[in-house]
Amino acid sequence: MEDFENVTLRLLAAEEFILAEHPPINSFKIHNIYEHPVIETDEGKIFAYHLRLEKEIQGAKNAKQTWWFSLFDNTFKSGYRHLKFFEQGGLLTPFTGTSLNNSTIPTFNNGKPVLIVEGHKQVSTLTDLGLNACTSGSASTYNSVNWDFFLPGTTFLIWPDNDPGGLNYAHQVSLKLKAFNYDCKFVDIDKLNLPQKGDCLDYLTSNPHITAQDILALPSILELNHEESSTIQSARDSAWDEPILFDRIEIPEINPHEVFHSELADYCQSVSEFTQTPPGLAVMVAQPVLACGMQNKYIIAPFDNDYHEPAMSWTVSVLPPGTRKTAVFNLMIEPINEWEKEQAILMRPEIEENYSQREMDKKLIQRLIAESSRPDQQSSRSGNMMEIQNVRLSTPDEIVVPRIYTSDTTGEQMQNLLALHDGVMNVFSDEGGMFENMSGLYGNAGKVNNDVYLKGHAGSAIRVDRKDRVVMLNHPAISFALTVQPEVIRQLNKGDKKSFRGKGILARIDFYYPKSNIGSRKIGSKFSIPNNLKSAYKNLIFQLLNQEMRKDDNGNLNPYILTLSDRAQKEFLEISEFIESQQGHGGNFEQIADWTGKLPGGILKKALVCHVAEFGNTKLIVNEATMNRACNWGSSLIQHTKYTLDFMEAEPRLEAAKIVWQWITQEGKPYFLKTECHKKLRARFKFVEQLNEALHILHSRNLISLPCTLPTDRKATIIYYVHPEFRSKET
Repeated sequence: MEDFENVTLRLLAAEEFILAEHPPINSFKIHNIYEHPVIETDEGKIFAYHLRLEKEIQGAKNAKQTWWFSLFDNTFKSGYRHLKFFEQGGLLTPFTGTSLNNSTIPTFNNGKPVLIVEGHKQVSTLTDLGLNACTSGSASTYNSVNWDFFLPGTTFLIWPDNDPGGLNYAHQVSLKLKAFNYDCKFVDIDKLNLPQKGDCLDYLTSNPHITAQDILALPSILELNHEESSTIQSARDSAWDEPILFDRIEIPEINPHEVFHSELADYCQSVSEFTQTPPGLAVMVAQPVLACGMQNKYIIAPFDNDYHEPAMSWTVSVLPPGTRKTAVFNLMIEPINEWEKEQAILMRPEIEENYSQREMDKKLIQRLIAESSRPDQQSSRSGNMMEIQNVRLSTPDEIVVPRIYTSDTTGEQMQNLLALHDGVMNVFSDEGGMFENMSGLYGNAGKVNNDVYLKGHAGSAIRVDRKDRVVMLNHPAISFALTVQPEVIRQLNKGDKKSFRGKGILARIDFYYPKSNIGSRKIGSKFSIPNNLKSAYKNLIFQLLNQEMRKDDNGNLNPYILTLSDRAQKEFLEISEFIESQQGHGGNFEQIADWTGKLPGGILKKALVCHVAEFGNTKLIVNEATMNRACNWGSSLIQHTKYTLDFMEAEPRLEAAKIVWQWITQEGKPYFLKTECHKKLRARFKFVEQLNEALHILHSRNLISLPCTLPTDRKATIIYYVHPEFRSKET
């Protein structure tokens, strides 16, 4: 084991190297660096550094991020990417809190016991007190580290969290340590009066003057009262995703600083602080707003073939009344309104001149036609016809004031708007009336053709030939940004709107359904959005809207083509393959395969928007960091979409799943037999197929496992494991 001086020097060198090779991410500064070695054969090797980053935001709370810097390929990674360290071989050592900014951390060759806790923050707090402390990370990671990391003779004091998962973690870690002949004991948490799910941080908070000696003298026991069958132990060893509960949202929030570059992220965060709304709301409105200035100007091509994605983006954010959706919406589209007003003033002389010329040509043609129809003008008819043809050819096209979006229109009128505005028109609204229009509010209910919207999302050509009009659009472009109330979503499964899912309309929408913060907002907050952020956001929108569409010598569109760096392409392939693997029968995404089937394309759209917002056309290769943000953003929307579509389909199927879940939680067991469940609920589920559907919904919500078959002397027994958070009877 190295002495502390060598560790500190190495960490200082690591910081110098990281800063030299990679400037701080999004203006974040390194707050702490923790090392994570990988044990390969008999040789210890530093493999990655765990970085805690912090950034000051004017007038708001400091933003924080956790990143990893991999010495395998000298790149930063965040989110799910750090898990891929395990694929390079070897196991991580336990997190020991060796930190650049904490010179009081002892080394583990000082003869003192080592405390093992559940979580990095607990380790940092204990090491601040001068104690030896470590963790594998969380309750489910005891198999992910090498516990033979410590010197022979090291003794351990394991401090469990006061919940079933914490007791199981302590039990499993003790088995690992004893396998390597280490001595260990447990803090007797029954004597600490901890609250349910309480941990060492709760105890230290309630005892602010406690010392390291006091902690080492806490009541301890040699064995936990924690026995379980091998079947249940195997269930606990399984990794569980975050559960999605009924009637409340347990899904990830979207952090602007993990999506956009610095200034844009700061603006979205400030909008959230000012309006006291979930931070992802500004992000979800921002994507289509930014995209409207990139449509037909940029495309993104991930491979060396003809496949590409345009910028067009559809988002629908769902929050109940009174959550200040409109305030956020207005702040995000305000620069567009200002740009339209400015263009109306600048173009007024040109528009008036154009109007006058067109009117004069129109009247001239009418006069020539009238003359040619008179009997005494037969000799001049041929000349008049040629002049009429020349006037028509020379008459300029109509010039109109540029319009970027509409809030209320029909499919036919959308075709006209696209024709008037170079094939580009968007739908931005803080209400859900567009869904009513798309279902036939203004007549033809049940026969509404929504092809214009579908083609506008994909950029596919439109050809309309009817008696009263002809429309020809080669590259239509339509983005959506709607902020709606939950009732609008519920109505999507009723009447003519039920066809939206079958037509692929809902599959094109990125849904965002955050937890409402009504009841926890700070009344009287005086926070204001800094003027420099307002100006930066306005300038960005103006810059995008002012950029002309590129055309070739023949007048055809010639957009900038963004490609992916090798690492960005690898990142995109990895998440695309993962999504594909989960869409088949029994997969986690089976119920929303129509939506996840379009998710890789949606991730590319997000990468395009993030890249152009940051670099414009100065760089045409999307880097790994941008793709990483887009992948994490897209991944976080999976659970939002699951919840939204479940809410929409309520729902005999969902009600049945709720009944089964109520029985499971009342039982409180780590697992249950399918036959037992059917027997108890036979009055509700007359046929096993009905029960199977309810169980499948519970699995898709990460509440229960897939069915497991246990061979017996007679008929095989099918059991389901329950998410660890909901096991109250440890049988």
